[in-house]
Amino acid sequence: MVLDGREVLQFRDLRQAQYTAFGRRVGLTADRRRAPSPPLVRHDATYLADTGAAARYNLSTGVNTSLMDGYARSAGGADWSRPFDPRGITQDMPMTGGRSDIGPAMQSQAAWLMTGDRRAVEYCIGQAEAAGAIPWHHWDAQPGAGGWLNVARWPRLWTDGRGGTPPGGLSQPVTDAGGWTPESAHQPDLCFVPFLLTGRRAFLDELQAQAAWNIMSHWPDPRGGAEANIVRGQQVRGMAWSLRQLHEAAWISPDRDPHRTSFAAQEARNWAWMAAQLPQWSEMQGEAFGRVLSPYEPLTELRPWQQDFLASTAAAAAWKGNPQARAVLAWMSNFLVGRFQSGNQGFNPRDGVAYIIANAGQGQSAPYRSWAELGRETQARNWSNGKGWQRTESDYAQTARMALAGIIDVLDTAEAKQAYAWLIGSGAPFTQASDFAGDPTFNIAPRDQV
Repeated sequence: MVLDGREVLQFRDLRQAQYTAFGRRVGLTADRRRAPSPPLVRHDATYLADTGAAARYNLSTGVNTSLMDGYARSAGGADWSRPFDPRGITQDMPMTGGRSDIGPAMQSQAAWLMTGDRRAVEYCIGQAEAAGAIPWHHWDAQPGAGGWLNVARWPRLWTDGRGGTPPGGLSQPVTDAGGWTPESAHQPDLCFVPFLLTGRRAFLDELQAQAAWNIMSHWPDPRGGAEANIVRGQQVRGMAWSLRQLHEAAWISPDRDPHRTSFAAQEARNWAWMAAQLPQWSEMQGEAFGRVLSPYEPLTELRPWQQDFLASTAAAAAWKGNPQARAVLAWMSNFLVGRFQSGNQGFNPRDGVAYIIANAGQGQSAPYRSWAELGRETQARNWSNGKGWQRTESDYAQTARMALAGIIDVLDTAEAKQAYAWLIGSGAPFTQASDFAGDPTFNIAPRDQV
């Protein structure tokens, strides 16, 4: 929990300690000291998806009981009630690999939305409470401020230790983070769904703190100072999750909340900046346009699953009525859909879900412009799936399915529906109902498929 920018003991832990102490004084038994379980609210996941508040999860697959039991074991462990315990949150956020906490929502939150099961509910709420210990809470205590750090007041401030002294850096630099290493490209979305489904004010504070950190932690030069550009100079997955946090904070903060206006303006500027680049990017990318590229990553290679991540954020914003996000999604769809429909032009549809595909030649300053070049060079570099799926060893087909679902819901194009039908019938790894029941993180489907 955060109070005036300071990390304090979790309220639930404090309340339990006080209650236990009171019980001992008056001689109550352990059973009589235990507070009754609150009513379990089961939310309408379909309604939430229709309003754009949450992704559209395929409820028909269900969620494995073993997954729920795992949540219960974790929440029932001795360390769970220890003050400042991370409660299973990945503290070393740059860590790669199969992570159940990275997606439009976390795996456990998807399970909560899909089932309303108390085991998932308590696990998600517990982790949202533990988010108060993450060192991305930067409160502006200057007279007249009283809010999370804002580039409007501090255009050159950078929360990284390299920012130096104010106004370039923090007056109290984070030197001992207690094991935490926040990072935008692998950040979990810990508090949006818990706030959406409970309305607990502390979770809104957490969401806003994370959104503000995503701006202030971005190097001021590509950020453009007060411009708050968190897309320029980012990895594509960093764009996806940074914009996710900013979009969610802007959308769900109450109208009367003083942070809402700035978050909304900052989000709008980011989508507008991206939309303004589309003509130039199209000219540079030729018939295979739709790839969002990053100066942070090698031009020679493209990771389609990172494009899927960004598409999921664009679809979420577009579904709620953002025209610039819709324009970005429509532009991206040429690649995201076309990768499964360009076999006659030389690009193997199976490579649409490969871990990596060729994007440019060594030493070139511009990407390939044709599907034939993309396909030929992917094969030449031994990155192609060929006639199998050897380059699709993780959830890459799941993220592609998610991106196509968002495109179908927002844009309703026949081409996207055809690509989706091909993908779900292709036999790509980890796309069966049993796979999604075991891990519902990307179990997202279009309206007419759930």
